[in-house]
Amino acid sequence: MARRPIIAGNWKMNNNKAEAKELTDGIMYGISQLDASKMPEVVLAPTYTALWQVYDLIKNEPKLSLAAQNVNPNPSGAYTGEISLDMLADFKVKFVIIGHSERRQMFNETDEFINQKALAILEKGLIPIICCGETLEQREQGVTDSHLASQITKAFKGISPEDAKKSVIAYEPIWAIGTGKSCDAVEANRTIGEIRKVIKNFPECYENLEFFIEKICKNRDVKNILIDRQNNICPWCGKELLKSDTNNSFIVIHHINYNRICTGPKSRTYYKKKIVEIPDCLCC
Repeated sequence: MARRPIIAGNWKMNNNKAEAKELTDGIMYGISQLDASKMPEVVLAPTYTALWQVYDLIKNEPKLSLAAQNVNPNPSGAYTGEISLDMLADFKVKFVIIGHSERRQMFNETDEFINQKALAILEKGLIPIICCGETLEQREQGVTDSHLASQITKAFKGISPEDAKKSVIAYEPIWAIGTGKSCDAVEANRTIGEIRKVIKNFPECYENLEFFIEKICKNRDVKNILIDRQNNICPWCGKELLKSDTNNSFIVIHHINYNRICTGPKSRTYYKKKIVEIPDCLCC
């Protein structure tokens, strides 16, 4: 069964109300001329405060889906600063990101807690994007494969094959973010191949799980990224991208220099901000 690629943008703690509108308008303009039937699924993950606004902007745009950046697995209660699945349902959220490296490292979220979230998300009928990945230290210690296997196994504990089929696994090469190092296609395929070996132990769900690689990109036109991804070439350098049986992955856009995306009438200075230092190319 063919898996549909996904491009997901995690906005993290960025964009106030006005900026969220401009960004969403820019993305919609960038994909406006694309054939929806040939596109990957494009997912936007704004901040909680922008969820309603982004939902309202994209609700009639079938090319775009909405994701939340996190959730608390409890239905309600004394959980200051948290958000529940019922609250997210008000915004017609389809995906929920869990297990992101920043949540694990900054907020000490455990594999067991991430598993609780995954179970709750699936019970609510939404799709978890379950992040996994290794740090530079773990990579240099040679424990990448065992570490990822542990994260995936614990995240899927108690999840039925039917629910596992609906899930997305995001491989996040933490060691390649902000270190000057890059995760090339060969290593990405090798690592995802190892993840698939773990998934094979989950009965009947292996062929249906979605996979993607989390990469940070810049200076790219959304339309060209989507077109190039359909042709399986890197939109940065034109090299063949991730051609392997182990991987049906795609690019995740976190913080882009949107100067090249928003070339239409809604383009403003905001899109020229350089938010983070990021690599020029997926391959080089």
